[in-house]
Amino acid sequence: MTMGIALRKLRLRRGASALLALTMALAFCWPLATGAANTTWSVSTYLHMEGPDIWLSIDSGSQSDSLSVATTTFTVVVAAGETFTIRYPGPTPGNLANDGGLTACQYSLGDNVVAVNGGAGGKTVTFTPTALPACAAPAGGGGGGGASAVPTATMVAPNGGQVLNAGSTYTIMWSAGGTGITGVRLTLSTDGGLTYPTTIASNEYNDSSYNWLVPSMTTTTTARIKAEILGTGGSLLAYDASDANFTISGTAPTTEEPTGEEPTTTPPPATDSNRVGGYSAPAAAEATPDIDTDKGLEAPEEGAPGCEAGSLIKGQTFAAVYYCGKDGKRYVFPNEKTFYTWFEDFSTLVVLTDAQLAAIPLGGNATYKPGVRMVKIQTDPKVYAIARGGLLRWVQSEAVARALYGTNWNRQIDDVSDAFFVNYTIGDPITEADAGL
Repeated sequence: MTMGIALRKLRLRRGASALLALTMALAFCWPLATGAANTTWSVSTYLHMEGPDIWLSIDSGSQSDSLSVATTTFTVVVAAGETFTIRYPGPTPGNLANDGGLTACQYSLGDNVVAVNGGAGGKTVTFTPTALPACAAPAGGGGGGGASAVPTATMVAPNGGQVLNAGSTYTIMWSAGGTGITGVRLTLSTDGGLTYPTTIASNEYNDSSYNWLVPSMTTTTTARIKAEILGTGGSLLAYDASDANFTISGTAPTTEEPTGEEPTTTPPPATDSNRVGGYSAPAAAEATPDIDTDKGLEAPEEGAPGCEAGSLIKGQTFAAVYYCGKDGKRYVFPNEKTFYTWFEDFSTLVVLTDAQLAAIPLGGNATYKPGVRMVKIQTDPKVYAIARGGLLRWVQSEAVARALYGTNWNRQIDDVSDAFFVNYTIGDPITEADAGL
């Protein structure tokens, strides 16, 4: 097995039907057995189909029991409760035809993304990719598409049987195709699907996945999630929900008797010790309680700010939500994933007139809250932990990742767009010695 420094690739040797030649070139540089049961693909992995001479990509976090590659096809075995996601990169993504009854084209952010869900009993699917640009964005849609004009929806995960822990992050996955799609609404039921009163995301971009911070609540064994595919004006085009119940292991809400005293808060430390040497995800989050601290913002010496520091603001006719900084400027959330590392909901949202919003100058982009998630970009396989000030620290090995984020570390990695990666700076790597190993 060869070690390198760029990308991990799966490539078929000529004449080696159903065999894989694995060239390891990982940022983390740890081995991965592609044929072993319950394999987790720790980073995005390229797969070359020699017959049509095309490259595919296996999403990080995918799981499979086996993957067999022939000249023109590949077969994946996915165990119960697991999900394997394959994508055909754009800008003109081809067809991922298969014998598993899965929609062959799920257009998402320029790629064709198809997920195999093991369901209750596991699933085996053979794909026959073709290079024809058969999967393209619909002319009238805003982010979903496919070969059929009729909108469709399939809830991929959670689809029943999972156990989610309150406070953890879980990747909700769905597939949606057809024309006229403008967004996706995700809702939660705790009564086995009779009602869905809790909104998880009101208008999520149709990119097939959403990182959900599982709420603290009384433990329930009858949870389900519904994905509603929306059209112009919020019209409902299609929907699907979890086929069976899953469990949320939470904590019952507690009430405290008022003491009549003003609550006290401990100010964050002047510096974040996690920027060099040892790193602790909880300590990094605690040292950076808000965006003001993260960016080192101070109140202006002159002039009253046009918004309340620490609040969320938006205009009357604009959907974008901003953070009001202590310096009286508004800060942009590049996406919902960034937003939910800082806030659980929009309870502090203040609606301003468009004129009031325009009078508040832009201060820049918000970056991920330290300690909550790790990040990477598609063009750089390195995975980074985050410290105050958007400082990225390369996690050098799987052992370090596990020590920092537990056994499910590989499910706590988000891709950051290259366009927003420039908002971060690179610091010292986190070595095994730094992690106490």
